[in-house]
Amino acid sequence: MLAVGMATLAVVVGFWSFWVREIPMRLAALSKLILDFAHRHPHVSRVLHVSLETVPDLAFVLLALAGLSYLMPELMKKFETSRALRVSAFVIFSVFGIAAVIMNSVSREDQENQGQINRNKIDLLSGQVHDTLQFLVQSKGQPSELERRKHILDTLRSEYILTHPEASAAMIAGNADAPSEWMNKQLQELGEQWKYVPPLPALSVPARQRSYLVFDGNPKSAGGQTEGSPLAVGQGLDFNVHYKQQGPNPVELVRVSNCLYVEADYQVLTQRAVIRDFEERLKKEKPPGETSTLMLGDQGFFTAFGRNEDGSRRIITQTDLDNFTTGKQVVFFIAQLIYRDAGKEHRLRRCLFLQPPAAAPWVWAFCGGFTHSD
Repeated sequence: MLAVGMATLAVVVGFWSFWVREIPMRLAALSKLILDFAHRHPHVSRVLHVSLETVPDLAFVLLALAGLSYLMPELMKKFETSRALRVSAFVIFSVFGIAAVIMNSVSREDQENQGQINRNKIDLLSGQVHDTLQFLVQSKGQPSELERRKHILDTLRSEYILTHPEASAAMIAGNADAPSEWMNKQLQELGEQWKYVPPLPALSVPARQRSYLVFDGNPKSAGGQTEGSPLAVGQGLDFNVHYKQQGPNPVELVRVSNCLYVEADYQVLTQRAVIRDFEERLKKEKPPGETSTLMLGDQGFFTAFGRNEDGSRRIITQTDLDNFTTGKQVVFFIAQLIYRDAGKEHRLRRCLFLQPPAAAPWVWAFCGGFTHSD
């Protein structure tokens, strides 16, 4: 045994120069050959990448198996008595050891190549930054001095990023500049007479809250002695509609448009016909006149008058009351109010119909359209 050990030591010492010089050189050449082949073949490159990631994990697995083997004496006896198992284990561990050495060498070669590429890029960019700075400094006194200074600051930021790997993501994105001391030192070296002053932090301005014009309840009868009294023969088919300001700011009421319709039913087709007619009336309206301002909490109302076909005011008859009760006739109310909040126009819209029997407590239902306000 001692003789074998001495012989092995003599071989190692005798071929020391081979171990030190030749093996690393040949491994590097083999690694370069493998990398070049992988770069030309994308599928091989993916397999190689997976292999490089797998080698460290497999090393732990094999070490774990080797350790567990001592807890299984029956398995060890089989290895000791079976030459085939011993040879197989030797081949497996040898192949894996060689593969691990080659993979590690390939990984080191790849890292060195990538590092060299990155260094070349940094050298190229540094040269471009230097040339740009020289051009900007020499163009002092040109008409666009503000633009010249801005370009100098942008270029200095790029130089800082190239020379300081710890530069923040905000700086790389162009949302932050280099430290003031470093910037002013660079400006002084460039011969610039002005100093860099960092911008003041942006003040957070709270979002402006909107104000609205809203309806305040449903339409109420207005033809009797008091608002909201039951419909009666001889009074006008009129309804008061209340609205109010809501929000922290005043609103400016620009126009009130409304109309009452009496139809034979409240089916969907009838609702659509009422909405189309009202939209045509809106197109024919004249430009708005004087506006009115509603301060915080102010209220107001307008009256929607029923009209006959000749435009005269509609007076309720007994036939009307009977038809409203049985549903042979249905009252529709539709309106649009245009108002301004902070100078921007908005529209308050509503379309309702009075459900039979048209008696207190009245039930107004929304139409299938013209109910969207902004």
